[in-house]
Amino acid sequence: MRTKPEYLMSVMDELKLRYGGIVEYCKAELGVTDADIQILKDKYLTENETD
Repeated sequence: MRTKPEYLMSVMDELKLRYGGIVEYCKAELGVTDADIQILKDKYLTENETD
């Protein structure tokens, strides 16, 4: 399965417009908590990407 980069950027732009960003979308629509976000950051991001 492939998705055009333009489509992904369009979705990200819309999430930023409607919610302020992907994190805010996840909190508002998926019930993700700040603690959940921190767990994901700790697991998947390197030190330079967490800022």
